[in-house]
Amino acid sequence: MEDAVHAIMMAFAVFVFVIGLTLAMYMFSQITNTSEALLYYADDTNFYDNIKIENDNKTDRIVDVETIIPTLYRYYKENFCVKICDADGKLLQIFDLNLEGNVRTAASLLDARRTEEQKALNSRYNDNGIINSDNKLIYLFEAPWIGNTDRDTKTRIDLYINGQAGYINNTYVNYEMNLKKFILQKNL
Repeated sequence: MEDAVHAIMMAFAVFVFVIGLTLAMYMFSQITNTSEALLYYADDTNFYDNIKIENDNKTDRIVDVETIIPTLYRYYKENFCVKICDADGKLLQIFDLNLEGNVRTAASLLDARRTEEQKALNSRYNDNGIINSDNKLIYLFEAPWIGNTDRDTKTRIDLYINGQAGYINNTYVNYEMNLKKFILQKNL
């Protein structure tokens, strides 16, 4: 009889342990859900609207070299677009992480796998064979600097500003022609 009492007590202890373990798991699940909800509502960025500015409200600023160079070194950190145009308004170069990422993706795909948008991006920004001062498409060299933006994007900017050529991630990037255009226009 004494053994039966001990067996019943052990069964009751196991039953209480299982109920306690189930209750603990339920409580941890509730704590996780509550903390995720609190963190979501405490983060103001969850309520920001993602907007795209249309060209209708576009403001252009004409600036000199002293303003352009520091801006170029910030564009990839602060994620904004810098377009460099000549005196006639023709685009000479564009610095935009989103566009560069899309160009990099389009360049990495086979032509048959590209969407129409990716084909257009590739033909507009990766046309290496044509150097025509009037109709030259802005060549982004398949954007090899996207892999390491801190080091490689800075190298791209240095090459562009100094009008030099060099390798970024085993891709030859040549901005020598751009400097000649810039000097010619500055002297006019």
